[in-house]
Amino acid sequence: MPLRARKSVTDVSNHNCTLPQEEDILVRYISGGYFVMFRRWIKRQTMVWESNPRSKMYLKSTFNIRREKIIHLEDHYYMIHPFSSMKCYWEFMMIIAITLMLIIVPIVLCWEHVTSGVLVLRITLDILCFIDILIGFQSGYLDDKTKKIILSQKKVAMKYLKGRFLTDFLPLINSDIMSVFMESQSTDSTSNISGTNSIRFMNIIKILRIFTLTVYMNRLREFYQYSIFRFKMFKLLLITFLLLLWATGVLFVLARESEEEWLINPDDENYLNTNLVICFVEVFDFFFLIDHYPTKSLILLPFELAALAVGVVLQMYFISQILQLVEKHKTSENKYNDKNIQLHNYVRNKQVPPSIASKCQDYFDFKFQKSYYRESEILQTLSTTLRSEINSHICERLLENVDILKDMPFSVITMLTGLMEEEIYLPNDIITRAGDIGDCMYFISSGMVAVYTPGGKEICHISNGGNFGEVCMIMKHTSRVATVIAVDYCDLYVLSRKCFLSAIKTYPDLYRKTMAISKKRMSQVVQTQHGRYRPEEFYDMRTPEGVFYFKKSLYEL
Repeated sequence: MPLRARKSVTDVSNHNCTLPQEEDILVRYISGGYFVMFRRWIKRQTMVWESNPRSKMYLKSTFNIRREKIIHLEDHYYMIHPFSSMKCYWEFMMIIAITLMLIIVPIVLCWEHVTSGVLVLRITLDILCFIDILIGFQSGYLDDKTKKIILSQKKVAMKYLKGRFLTDFLPLINSDIMSVFMESQSTDSTSNISGTNSIRFMNIIKILRIFTLTVYMNRLREFYQYSIFRFKMFKLLLITFLLLLWATGVLFVLARESEEEWLINPDDENYLNTNLVICFVEVFDFFFLIDHYPTKSLILLPFELAALAVGVVLQMYFISQILQLVEKHKTSENKYNDKNIQLHNYVRNKQVPPSIASKCQDYFDFKFQKSYYRESEILQTLSTTLRSEINSHICERLLENVDILKDMPFSVITMLTGLMEEEIYLPNDIITRAGDIGDCMYFISSGMVAVYTPGGKEICHISNGGNFGEVCMIMKHTSRVATVIAVDYCDLYVLSRKCFLSAIKTYPDLYRKTMAISKKRMSQVVQTQHGRYRPEEFYDMRTPEGVFYFKKSLYEL
């Protein structure tokens, strides 16, 4: 059980930063000229957005987000970050625009003449789609394999050209404009109607935009953290509706051109609406094989075969989704949801205060990132070699920054990486308290912590790759001389004295050397507290990025 803090130590229970505020990094790049504030606001919309859940998931800490902004401004100034607010809102608007286009086009396809209002709306939607292509060439992406943000314009352009470019570019062909031009130039009404209908039939290529629609909808789901299963069902219903709508329009145009007998008389005042209903019923029969009879028309035969094929695919997809519903509790996300429900029930039954319940939820979300897993069971199934390689990958870079461990043999470093334990702290959690006896050292994998003197004065911040508490780990019965509080969600690795001694017990000379260095540094800390040394000899208070940190490890913590 940890000891109580000394009475003389100020109780710092919350982090209210008293250090000089970090300079807005945009000031360095937009410092003068006209409309400075407006230009900074515009540029800020293209940079990584802290409120985007994907930023928190992949960048994790405020320090990483700030570093991402600096890299963006210095190396890829004119690119748009994939986690930016501009990208998020633009894709949301394009979901509405593409859905509207996919609804309007098959309906207009059935009209003999296009009105000026509809033509203006169609041109507006096409302009938005053209702008979307330009934005696609300027928007970075998240590499699925490395989970890194790619902002290089060359790599972005190559990925877009190999991916969605054709399905975005081909639908830009606006055959309505060509048909209106032909109507104004032709004098033969019969040939005019036939020609314009053939040209307007080219609008069917706009259905390719459905691929971009699904991509943007997937990203919207990630932003709002919707259930994957419910989202898939909604997306399936939307796509099915759009396919039925398009197939209805195409069937009507083909049936009208081939003058099918089952269409009602064109002189009827409800000619269009009634025939569209008839075509919709026919298409529904094609898709789901309900009372279907083969057509005798050679013009409709290819359409019928295509509709039957699409119907079979849709039915197979429906069945797969139903099976997924039955097996949903076996997926990692649904296991996470089940555990989340258990957490809510637990805090409710224990009558936990709302503030603590909220912290429990934050901890759960940060640890599992919306996907539940049992780490101990996973590690037990792996071989010793694989477990060692995973630990080395995670922890070795953290040990490299510790001066006192640099001369240790590789075998000791490898052993230490396997002995470190992960701990997660939420914002304002107290990690160490001045006056407590320490027996471990902390390594910051991600996040940021604030350091306070025993009197409660904030000294600095420490971020990713930093560490503190090594003297307390090495020297027995040593008190902490500073309080450390989490500023961000912090993922820390802890190395205890017991684990450290077990790793170096076969190297007595190394242990004596490490102990001598620790005693010397501890005496320097004591002399600093009595005014014999200036704190500036030990602290480097600001990095070029404006983030406070210790230049040397915090030996005294």
